[in-house]
Amino acid sequence: MTMSVPWSCSLTGGSWEHAIIVNVNDCPPLLRWPPGFIKEDTISQEHTTKSDLPSPSLAEDAGYLLARAGGRAISEFNRALQSYGMRRWQYTVLVVAADNGTRSQREIGLLLGIDPSAIVTIVDDLEREGLVRREPHPKDRRTRQIVATSAGRERLAKLRPVATTISEGLLHNLDEAERRTLLDLLLRIAHE
Repeated sequence: MTMSVPWSCSLTGGSWEHAIIVNVNDCPPLLRWPPGFIKEDTISQEHTTKSDLPSPSLAEDAGYLLARAGGRAISEFNRALQSYGMRRWQYTVLVVAADNGTRSQREIGLLLGIDPSAIVTIVDDLEREGLVRREPHPKDRRTRQIVATSAGRERLAKLRPVATTISEGLLHNLDEAERRTLLDLLLRIAHE
């Protein structure tokens, strides 16, 4: 039995923009959870290789590969968060607010690389749901700190395992040393 799973290579003739086909026996835990995440299909297994790229030179294009991997991660994460009524940026802002409740909206936007107008909307959405609140900054009355509420921390406790599952699924083809190396390199690139 083969299954069509929301992932990130083109599915010809299918209904999803981003999909990869896997054999159910090879599914990492991510692909078995949450319920309803996997759709049955009749298409055979595919794996991406250099010859599958639109152009062989893209195999050496770090920007293309990072964008492709990032797009895959975002797509999968948003899909998993959908049942919680959230998207990736909302989750990420909530994590920062919970881990460090002394950052201003502006600081969070700069830290995460979110446009100032977008961070306002994200914080507004989280605040409307009661997941964060804006508190006066102790040293600057014009600035508000973004702090996770108890409801926000509870939601985050439910979402962290989802994020872990997504990460494990993305990296399931790498051994532990490769995972650590990849994460170390991405950290250097992302926060240079």
